[in-house]
Amino acid sequence: TGLGKRQRDLEHASEAGEAERYEWACLAAHQATGKGVKGLHLYFGQEAWGHVIAQFSSELPEGVDIPPELCNKARVLDKFYFPTRYPNGHP
Repeated sequence: TGLGKRQRDLEHASEAGEAERYEWACLAAHQATGKGVKGLHLYFGQEAWGHVIAQFSSELPEGVDIPPELCNKARVLDKFYFPTRYPNGHP
């Protein structure tokens, strides 16, 4: 199930962080978060394409409130998505 995949991503992120493989921890955390927010969009009959979690969070239907601290954490994860996935993503 989607929940199982997201849970495995979170476990991978935690294990990678403990092993000081921070690029993998960031990427796995971003994947888990993206799957969760995209799942919310699907639940509400919407689609979300791309990799910008903060944007997905802001595009949820009115009345779906994401706590501000989670939105801030999503912005941090978004900043690490490209450089952890694509080594030449930044000069």
